[in-house]
Amino acid sequence: MSKVKIVLLFLLLAFVVTIAWQIGSCEIANFEIRDDMHDLTSQLSSRIGLTQPPTDEELRNTIIRRAKRYGVELQPGQISVERSGSGEHASVRLSADYSVPIRMPGFALIFRFTPSSGR
Repeated sequence: MSKVKIVLLFLLLAFVVTIAWQIGSCEIANFEIRDDMHDLTSQLSSRIGLTQPPTDEELRNTIIRRAKRYGVELQPGQISVERSGSGEHASVRLSADYSVPIRMPGFALIFRFTPSSGR
């Protein structure tokens, strides 16, 4: 009987580690996407006139490319770009809304993430 308990305990531990790994990787990807959004909205060169500010489409495409590096597939409709002010006082806020399924034998959990560049 003790061998059966050890095997069951090992299977349970493997199941828990697998789920924790999937959830952890999704959380890290969300953190990285949010960090990239912060970086994009805080770029100073367009504020002081060194470069033209990126268009909404360029910002969306950049976020889509960066999210893909972390294994997250985003569509342009899932990313919103909000602009306020003008000139040196111009600001941009980026946000996204996406879901990631965590697959387990027999069922799946859906985790919803909403990273944004705002505080």
